[in-house]
Amino acid sequence: MSIKLLDHKVMRSFIIFNSDLIDFFSNIKKVEDLPLSHEIIQPSDGDDGVYFIHYAFKYEPSEDEQSEDLKELAVVDMFFRFEVLGENARQTLEECVPAICYPYMRSFLSTLFANSGVEPIYLPLWFYKQ
Repeated sequence: MSIKLLDHKVMRSFIIFNSDLIDFFSNIKKVEDLPLSHEIIQPSDGDDGVYFIHYAFKYEPSEDEQSEDLKELAVVDMFFRFEVLGENARQTLEECVPAICYPYMRSFLSTLFANSGVEPIYLPLWFYKQ
């Protein structure tokens, strides 16, 4: 089995910075606490082993935490393009996506906060589990 990351792009990022969002990030202790999701997409015309991964971070407070004046929102959509050769490509991607994609999301969010002039955030590292 061979997995090769061909490229990645941030397709959308929308973040409203406020103290509640900073508090949310400061309380994150492990990767599993982050609202991350992914979807594996294989083009219908593609038998060449190319797959796309939609990797998303989406944080919206629950309705009872929102006030009428202040609503926070953080959404980041990233797309990754992989070449996967061998059998069980989809299953292999399912197992490897977090370990490959999360560091890019972590770096993007950290850089975005630092460049925006708000308090820097430090997200946990991903430790691959076998």
